[in-house]
Amino acid sequence: MTPPTLSTDTLHWVLDTTGFELLFGLKNETTKEWLFRYEVPLANQRSHSALLVPLLKEACAVAKVQLHQVSRLTVCIGPGSFTGLRAGLATVKTLGQWMPALAITPVTVFERVRLQAVLSHKIAPPASLTILLDAKQNRLYTATWWESAGWEAPQFMMLDDWLKIHAPAQQQGWLIVNESLLAVVGKQPLPIITVEELAPVALEALSLVCPAPVTWQQLAPLYLQSPNITVKKTIIKDVC
Repeated sequence: MTPPTLSTDTLHWVLDTTGFELLFGLKNETTKEWLFRYEVPLANQRSHSALLVPLLKEACAVAKVQLHQVSRLTVCIGPGSFTGLRAGLATVKTLGQWMPALAITPVTVFERVRLQAVLSHKIAPPASLTILLDAKQNRLYTATWWESAGWEAPQFMMLDDWLKIHAPAQQQGWLIVNESLLAVVGKQPLPIITVEELAPVALEALSLVCPAPVTWQQLAPLYLQSPNITVKKTIIKDVC
């Protein structure tokens, strides 16, 4: 059998199943070349589970590599759809069990979006950056990043409460919001950019994440790690 052509290269999966758009890619970190990219809106998050395994096989075939050659994997852990998170993390945990040497790096959607803003060059380096993600039904996920201190604890809250409590205190920095929130938060005296404007560099941002990896046993969605982001079942069923 002919030996794999990329055996000495560092191959890196990136995966985000937290939203209606499935983000999936395979990058050769040695050459900085994308070997496979998939960035497609889905009809619903339940499509993630049906697509992930076929995509893994297709990516390996297109890139002409074997699955066990991939040494790194970056995965989004939320916030986002409970169904999408379950599909993505279950797939990653399975890979981790089968490939013990796989370095798994978890990343929040907040950090992914922050890195997208850095890559896009659309905003000047801010002292602070607040991200608002639409959780539907007048609810949102929010987190603020400070250049001097890093991330504050993420929050799940009512949009009206954020407008009353948090917006007046944020007189500097930037807001990054979903387009669906613009009609309300667009009235704030802060420069704003939308998550959708940053979408073209989402996969690239995921590939830049570099915190220490975790084992597949340690991998957990954000809503299990942070009590402030957990959504009560009595409030909303399928968003966590």
